[in-house]
Amino acid sequence: MKRLSTSLILALLLVGCKAPPEAPEDLYDLAAFLYGHAWDEDQEALVVGLEQLTTWLEANQEAAQEGYAVGTLSEETIDDLDEKDRTTTDMVGLSLTRLSHHPVEDSAWALVEVDQSEIFPGTFAEYERAYVSGPDCFVDRSCDRMEAIEELHSTFPLGLETWSTAYNQYAWAELEGGTAMVHRNWQMEPPETSSNLMKVDEQAYLNLFVPGSDGAWRLQAQWTVYSDENNTPEDLAMSLVLGFFEDCHDDLEAWLDENPAP
Repeated sequence: MKRLSTSLILALLLVGCKAPPEAPEDLYDLAAFLYGHAWDEDQEALVVGLEQLTTWLEANQEAAQEGYAVGTLSEETIDDLDEKDRTTTDMVGLSLTRLSHHPVEDSAWALVEVDQSEIFPGTFAEYERAYVSGPDCFVDRSCDRMEAIEELHSTFPLGLETWSTAYNQYAWAELEGGTAMVHRNWQMEPPETSSNLMKVDEQAYLNLFVPGSDGAWRLQAQWTVYSDENNTPEDLAMSLVLGFFEDCHDDLEAWLDENPAP
């Protein structure tokens, strides 16, 4: 059988592929706001943002589960992550929300204590995590923060593979309706890739869980600055990211169905 070229595969995938719509006003700037305040020592702004998010999600349950383009991170936010010189020029922001039937605490346990290659075998070919702070106290809530560095070998559609190092921060936050967990990370260096497909210079990720009336809402958002060498059309790149979010949610739900939290 004749192998299809990468350009032809991209052309086929682009049929019917279009960029996600811009998020509603309530959500558009809120995702970036929550990422920026996720690690504040004083959680007042974070809690206000999470309460606003929860109210909007509960009032717009059907619309909330669409994939949206969201506002980008501020220069101040990305510059404060570490000592590296970073940029938000041409940054693209995307978000996807799903309703989980598992409580916030169970999802937090799975993401913090379990080897992620076990939960997401189709995504992580190799996974290593080095805890920086909090591994012995975060899940049992005797501390409210945790940090870790992840070394990831990831696989994606089109045969793409990436090797990356991400710095992760996790925090609990107390809301009127219960406990939320906010997780954010960023790529410490541009990921190495097996090709120029989805090649990026900057990438930041938000992964949060807030209590909902029927379980817990999960919001995933990602902000990306694509490399000048990237040869994936932007609409396709965004569709692939949203597909990754969808798979990530489904895999975690299925794993927790089979592996209840202790």
